[in-house]
Amino acid sequence: MQHLFILLITCLYLHAMDAQAVVSLETVSTKFRKKFDQAQTEYKNGQLEKARNSFSKIIQQFPDFIDAQIQLASVCYELNDYTAAAKHFETALKLDSFYKIKVYYTLAIVQYKLERFARAKANMEVFISKESSNIDLLSKAKTLYKKISFAADSTNYNFEIQQKRIAAFYSDFSEYMPSIQADGKLAYFTRRSPRGDEDIFYAIKQDTTWSMAVPLDVINTPLNEGSPSISADGKLLVFTSCDRREGLGGCDLYFSEWDGNQWSNPRNFGEQINTPAYESQACISNNGRTLHFVSNRKGTLGGTDIWFSHKKQDGKWTTPKNIGEPINTTGDDVSPFLHSNGITLYFASDGHTGMGGKDLFVSTLDSNNHWSQVNNLGYPPNSIGDESSWIVLPNGKTAWMASDHEYLENNRMKANLDLYEIPLPASMQVVAATYVKIKIQDKSTKIPLQAEVKIYNLSTQKLMLVQKADVLGQILFSVPAGSDYAIQVQHDLYNLYTEQFLCNEPRSVYRPLLLNVDLSKLQESIDVQVVLKNIFFETGSDVLLPASKFELDALYKILKSNNKLKILIEGHTDNVGEELDNQLLSTNRAQAVVNYLLTKGITADRLEAKGQGESKPISDNNSEEGRRLNRRIEFTIID
Repeated sequence: MQHLFILLITCLYLHAMDAQAVVSLETVSTKFRKKFDQAQTEYKNGQLEKARNSFSKIIQQFPDFIDAQIQLASVCYELNDYTAAAKHFETALKLDSFYKIKVYYTLAIVQYKLERFARAKANMEVFISKESSNIDLLSKAKTLYKKISFAADSTNYNFEIQQKRIAAFYSDFSEYMPSIQADGKLAYFTRRSPRGDEDIFYAIKQDTTWSMAVPLDVINTPLNEGSPSISADGKLLVFTSCDRREGLGGCDLYFSEWDGNQWSNPRNFGEQINTPAYESQACISNNGRTLHFVSNRKGTLGGTDIWFSHKKQDGKWTTPKNIGEPINTTGDDVSPFLHSNGITLYFASDGHTGMGGKDLFVSTLDSNNHWSQVNNLGYPPNSIGDESSWIVLPNGKTAWMASDHEYLENNRMKANLDLYEIPLPASMQVVAATYVKIKIQDKSTKIPLQAEVKIYNLSTQKLMLVQKADVLGQILFSVPAGSDYAIQVQHDLYNLYTEQFLCNEPRSVYRPLLLNVDLSKLQESIDVQVVLKNIFFETGSDVLLPASKFELDALYKILKSNNKLKILIEGHTDNVGEELDNQLLSTNRAQAVVNYLLTKGITADRLEAKGQGESKPISDNNSEEGRRLNRRIEFTIID
């Protein structure tokens, strides 16, 4: 508080030196008192420009007329001319630093709007320390002081960010609330139409540039459609629409599904998600199974809160729950965005301590499914205004946001939000995500197959996704970096396909996995060896690790569904160690797989185990990667 002490001493000094020379309402001549009263009447009647001119003429002749300086500053404030307002308030304080204590309060607000945060903080501290009679204003000052102090502290550590407007999304009308597909090739956003309603637009990325955005006519109506959220695979579009005949409230959540050729007719989520209250600003998770959205329904802590619901195996959604503290507050908490890494949640709020109206915040989900204490994103991107529409692209290094800063900086009367791309500094980057794109077809006929795809996190041993490919046999999904994944492709009439996607490496950007999967029918798969790529053993042992269960259960499912199939399980090793030891280890590992299937109820006459040792490598044993591939379990349908 040393700076406050110095400021107070300075004010007392100025007060002692200049108080005798000040002209006030009590000492001004009758003539100029009448001119002052006339200007004051103009001010009260809303004739702001006229009042400004009148007060200016008065202080041209009496620059030491303190009441005229204060009133001119107030008129300039009303006209949003904050630079002039600050000048005249500061002049008043120089004339008499304690003539009216409220001047410190108003000057602090003006300096805050001018982003002179350190000065605003010091002046608000003076007001709080000296004001004693106006309890209501003092309470407001203490609330504002939190924002001003936070802003002053934040700007001490600010950094440069380069906001680049996304030209292909630009129009003469506002664009906001963007959403992007996991592969980064398809983006959706809201645009305000010339009629004043909202429509959904989309754009396609071609190489490194975006096509010009066009309206999503199959969804848009003359009513409001906005706040789109696209699932990672681009197959589910969730959006808000208001005042529809079938709606349950003013604004409800709707969805449409892409079948590979076209979007389905939009459907209301129904009473499981929507209520007679307000529901909007949805965000669908990377696996399409968690929905965050904004509502002011019963149970909300403040004006609007963030709620969530999970999609069950039968396709129905659970009863929404309030995400609660530490994210929701007694204020408005809006604009949720869950990054495709599945653990980083961004949102906007005016209930947490910030520097403006609504600031941007972030929270992280831990291994126990608890949200961390929220962190303000700081200055920039936050400002004294409202921020929202913030998303971070899968690479974790680039953000998009809506801003009207170009219009504000150019003093244009019509605010217009545009979408900007922002390279994030290292301190704001998050765990990256990548994606897997699979195309599935019959090996012989090349006809696309709507096979089921399962994704299993080998690090957490949790099932992440169960989903069927579309009519084109295609599926795309996002996965967080920092884990390894098992992938299974299954169809009742076809043999099993498995893959492994390794992302648990110390790097921040991951290349996608693009798979063309040819499935063979079971009757065409006799004597065809299939590598089970996600069977794991303790080092140098035949003890199966728990992560193997995902793959073993898939093999069991095939045997159970086709009760006449007989299979050969073969174990293989690399060439490290003695050949006889490797032969024995491979045999024991093959038998361990057989034993697991026996415990599940598959009869012994349908199973055979064989060890091949190091005799049949499929890769070079001179590298660790090659040796890893050679250490494997295979199965073959023999009858």
